[in-house]
Amino acid sequence: MKLSEFKKKFGEGTDFDLDYGKMAMDNKTELLVILMEECAEVIQEASKLIRFPENNTDKLTKELGDLQFMINLTANHLDIDTVDIAVQMDKKRKKLETYSSLFS
Repeated sequence: MKLSEFKKKFGEGTDFDLDYGKMAMDNKTELLVILMEECAEVIQEASKLIRFPENNTDKLTKELGDLQFMINLTANHLDIDTVDIAVQMDKKRKKLETYSSLFS
């Protein structure tokens, strides 16, 4: 699509960055996208450990650290109270104690 066609279709004030061919994001969107990416990387490494149990946990450790940082940053940027997070963590622990063998 030519630039003139793009501007006609989407207007001058779009969120599309023509110089880099990617969407320009506000801080909240960027934050949430990176958080999602880190979640996906943890999922990928956990999956690899299931498929290849002989692997060590170094890569998972790195990805968990990246995810924990993004969780903290997200809570900070979105003004999510850490006490509220701790309450939810406790609820999850109690649920796992009831329905899983992880705490047996």
